[in-house]
Amino acid sequence: KLIEHGIARGEIKNKALLEFPQLLIAPVLMAVVWQGIFGKLAPLDAAAMLRTHIDLIFSKRSAAS
Repeated sequence: KLIEHGIARGEIKNKALLEFPQLLIAPVLMAVVWQGIFGKLAPLDAAAMLRTHIDLIFSKRSAAS
């Protein structure tokens, strides 16, 4: 319902999130797994990745931009 509301208000542009709502939390899961396995060798800037993810979801630009 939250995704539908965001789409109706024009805040979320990609309607594929209705079919795959898991994509909203995927970066958080990815960061936890990455840090657990590779964190000592190649730490991940999880905050920057989350900011990028939020920008991708709520961006006014098209996916091709």
